[in-house]
Amino acid sequence: ANWNECGGALLDSSLRIDANLGGSPVRLIDARFLIAIAKAGALLPRRQDIPEGAFLSPDELRRMPPGYCSCLRIVCISHPWLQPDHPDPKGDNLRLLAKVLSYLLAGKNDD
Repeated sequence: ANWNECGGALLDSSLRIDANLGGSPVRLIDARFLIAIAKAGALLPRRQDIPEGAFLSPDELRRMPPGYCSCLRIVCISHPWLQPDHPDPKGDNLRLLAKVLSYLLAGKNDD
């Protein structure tokens, strides 16, 4: 299955970089970056403070092989902020997410 067969085209407008809007409304972070900062005991930084190399480009996404059940290898996470100044001040959610992502990257999600 390719990008379009997996429904990737539905994401194209959200991932498109528009200089007039200051970039892309959605940026996807490489799971390996999240795992690395969790292992280091760091907290998830603001989007503006995440290194450019931690983001996946639309071209990189299109080249990825499909995941489990021929789905796109994209996970969306949303949760309320736990404190007014930080969404995850102790990094508990980041560490939990990193465990799940490590499991998925190890290929334990295959049929």
